[in-house]
Amino acid sequence: MNSSSIIKSNGEGVINLSIKESCALTCALSNAQINNAFQHYCLRVVIQGNAIYKSNKKTFQVIENQYLLTNANQEGFGIVDSSHEVVQFCVHLTRDIISDVYANLTSETDSGLDFNKVMELHLFENVFSLNSQTSLAKYLRPFINTINNGEQINFNEECLLNLAEKIICQELGIRNALTGLNKVKQSTRNEIMKRLLLGKEYMDAYFIDDPKIADVAKNAQMQEHFFFKTFKQAFRITPYQYMLNRKIEVATELIRQKKLNISQIALSTGFPDVYTFSKAYKRKVGVPPSMVVR
Repeated sequence: MNSSSIIKSNGEGVINLSIKESCALTCALSNAQINNAFQHYCLRVVIQGNAIYKSNKKTFQVIENQYLLTNANQEGFGIVDSSHEVVQFCVHLTRDIISDVYANLTSETDSGLDFNKVMELHLFENVFSLNSQTSLAKYLRPFINTINNGEQINFNEECLLNLAEKIICQELGIRNALTGLNKVKQSTRNEIMKRLLLGKEYMDAYFIDDPKIADVAKNAQMQEHFFFKTFKQAFRITPYQYMLNRKIEVATELIRQKKLNISQIALSTGFPDVYTFSKAYKRKVGVPPSMVVR
C-alpha cells in the first residue's frame, strides 16, 4: 500500500467494511452508517465535522481534531449523522502487527524470533486530542495537515509500523500511569485516567498562560484536590511541574531555532522575566539558557 485509499459517500447509505489487512483510509462521508467498524484495531482521526462510534455498550463521540483508539474483534458501527461532509483519516491495524510490535517493544531478549506468538492486546480505548503532546499525536499531525491541504498522503508499510509503535508506546505510558492508581478501585480507575488525560491535554494547550489547578480540574470534571492528588500518583509529577517542564521543552526548541533572544523566549514561554526563566531553566537542564545558545 503506497497511499491511503479514499472512501466517499454522499446521502444516506450503509458502508460495510471488509478489511483483510492493515491499511489507511481517508473517508469523506455524510449521512452514513459504517458497519464492521471494529474488526481490527483502529485509529480514527476526525478532520472535519464529528462522528459517533458504538461498540460493546460504549459510545464514543469524536469531534474535529480528536482521534479515537479502539480494540479489535468487537461488534459495533459508526454513524455520521450530518448532511455536511465529515472527513476522517482511519488506520486499521491487524492483531498480528499490533501484537508483534508490542512483543518486540516489551521483550527483554529483543530477539524478535517468536513468530507464532499472537496475543490479544487490550488497548486503553479513549478519545484523545490531536493537539496533545504525545508522540502519537505529534506523528499524526503532519499527515492530517497534508490532507487538510487537499493532497493525498503516502502512508506505506513503514508508516503503519511507525504508527503501531507510537500506539504501543502511548499504551505503555498509560499502563504505567494506571499502576500509580493502584489504591483506587479497579472499577473507577479507567474513568479517573480518562479525566486525568483531559486535564493533561488542557495543560498542553494552555500551560503558557499558567492556568490554575482549579481550572484544569474543572476541565477534567474533577474536584481540585482529587485531581492534584491522582495526577501526582499517576504521572509521578505534580501538575505545576508538568506545566513547567512543558515550558522548558518549548524554550529549548526556541533556543535551538536561534530566531529569538533569551528575553523574547522567556516572555513567549510564560515566564515573567529573564531572571526567573534562567533560574528555572538551569534548575531543570543543568545549564543556563545562555550556555545553550553558545
